[in-house]
Amino acid sequence: PVQWVNRPNLDFRGFAGQIASGTVRPGDAVRIVPSGKTSNVARIVTFDGDLDEAVAGQSVTLTLADEVDCSRGDLIAAAGDPPQVSDQFCATFVWMDEEALKPGRGYWLKLGTQMVTATIQPPKYEIDVNSLEHLAAKTPVDHRLSAAQPDNPRLCGFRAAATDPDRDARFEGEAMIGRIVWCASLAGIALLTAGLQLDVLAAETPSLVPFVPEPFRNVSQTAITRAALAGNDGGRALAEAQRLVQRRPVPARSLVLLTVAQAKAGKAEQAAKTIQVAAHRGWREPLAQEAMLRFALAAGDKAEAARRYAALFGRQATPDALLTELGPKVLGEPRGAGRSTFAGIIAGADRWHQMFLRRGSVVMPADAFVEIVATAANQGVRFDCGTLQNTVKGLRQRDAAAAAQLTPVVAERCPS
Repeated sequence: PVQWVNRPNLDFRGFAGQIASGTVRPGDAVRIVPSGKTSNVARIVTFDGDLDEAVAGQSVTLTLADEVDCSRGDLIAAAGDPPQVSDQFCATFVWMDEEALKPGRGYWLKLGTQMVTATIQPPKYEIDVNSLEHLAAKTPVDHRLSAAQPDNPRLCGFRAAATDPDRDARFEGEAMIGRIVWCASLAGIALLTAGLQLDVLAAETPSLVPFVPEPFRNVSQTAITRAALAGNDGGRALAEAQRLVQRRPVPARSLVLLTVAQAKAGKAEQAAKTIQVAAHRGWREPLAQEAMLRFALAAGDKAEAARRYAALFGRQATPDALLTELGPKVLGEPRGAGRSTFAGIIAGADRWHQMFLRRGSVVMPADAFVEIVATAANQGVRFDCGTLQNTVKGLRQRDAAAAAQLTPVVAERCPS
């Protein structure tokens, strides 16, 4: 049975589960039950590497040669010997609930990892648990071992389910789950949903943050961390920031807050490492990019500084004053690594061309801007001629000498 569909990326789709019976090898023809789709086993994947063969009892991940519809609860069986698919079948079961079993009532039927709704028809007879004697059946059934005769189906499902009465596949052991269990599950789901919803609302309404139960704090943990950073307890701020990263590890902003907390707690070396990770992960995270840029400048790595400068440059919310301040430090060296790196970024991003001409002519050192335009043009960038000509006019008011250097480039690329 398929217990989990493992799809970590677009290039891998595996079906994880435990082999119930038989063996499987790469190339074996298989059938998906109950859909009936067929394919072939491409790989048998385990944590220790691929296998040439897997046998009953092993937990593995199978990849198939074709994109077939297969989900949790389905069975992957030999194409030539699939289990039966039926919406009615016989079963012998033990009824353990305090409330008597009532034929005709709806129940949940669990088949391996699959859940289907089912009703029970009146039983043929009951079995005494002490003597195994067959007794006349009575309904409702109360604390007895009940059996159905093979010629009289007793379990009726509302959707098709795979059954295999002729082979030893204990993992498929059927279990009837009463409505009371289902109601309890619904109550648990409702509680979980309420906690998660309160967590989301707390992000917009800070006054709700204290009322979010600790196990449900996810989005609201950001607000809790910010509040701790505003206080004087560096240890508490660090603990809350670490908890935030544990619960929300993907957003770069979480790592930025952890960096601030580490610095507040006196862990400068850890803060330096964390901000580097944040900068690589969050291309649009301004604080991380600025910090990484300054680290790169201190290390003399102008190429890395230019990449971080580009991240800030491409963000409309970045103040022009900050770009003007950092521009000479990053792009000040003629024909240096900073300028060539930035020109390469412009050459590889068509959507930046218009914005670069308009903003770069204002915030960058004029000579650096001219060199970057010329370098990018030599690398095949086709700037819009109208925008380029207007840029020269605007640059002339700021730096006539730089505008004069750019004029031949414009004339070559945009002949009248």
